[in-house]
Amino acid sequence: MSSYYYCQTDGFLLRAYTEASQRNRSAHIDDESHARHGIELKPAAQEFFLDRIVTDSGQLSLLISDRTISMAKYGWLFDVKRCIECRACESACKQWNGVETGVNIRYRQVHTSESGKYPNVTTQALSLACNHCEDAWCMKACPVKAYFRRDDGIVLIDWDRCVGCTMCSLLCPYGAPQFNWAKRKMEKCTMCADRVDANLAPACATLCPTEALQWGLWDNIKGKGVPQVSGFANPNQTKPNIRFVTAGWAKK
Repeated sequence: MSSYYYCQTDGFLLRAYTEASQRNRSAHIDDESHARHGIELKPAAQEFFLDRIVTDSGQLSLLISDRTISMAKYGWLFDVKRCIECRACESACKQWNGVETGVNIRYRQVHTSESGKYPNVTTQALSLACNHCEDAWCMKACPVKAYFRRDDGIVLIDWDRCVGCTMCSLLCPYGAPQFNWAKRKMEKCTMCADRVDANLAPACATLCPTEALQWGLWDNIKGKGVPQVSGFANPNQTKPNIRFVTAGWAKK
């Protein structure tokens, strides 16, 4: 029998669907790195289907249904035409993750570029962070094996092992790993792993007012849009878990 519950989070109404008869299949953890990062792992890996819905009052909501599976992989979906450069995603990320100020660290960054010639000039904005690549070069470059991948595909850094050599940032095509001069450690987007473990979407995707940035199961995202847009590195190199929607607005 299924059950439903509602909770308020980050100004949006989150509707979550849970199975009352979930099977308790434990996820295998091969080291203690997760505990050192303060990430509480669930007793079973969860699969989340993320979608936007509109309530009776017209309020945007997040709809998440979940069922127990052995492994789930997540990714980003970015609709280029919807981004208005408000940088709410940047602010949400910085606030939720407690990113230090004054050290030029931003886990998520909105990059803008211009093309064309006056008067036919166009501007493009891309909200980018770590893409938790299938073939993550940062993991290969790290000489002390500070990088590790969770069962759900999220790539994290073990700060106890990191020596701040910056080799990961030199090889990452997307500039995700960043050097914290104060801590002498590397930092990057964690895909809000703590929120994922709590059945919540990452803070950046939750707060995007235009739905330009979305997050969900990679199996549901990988067939949408295109793998590359202008200003984004060749996806064939590291196989990033992000897709881009480039189609224009539908004509009425």
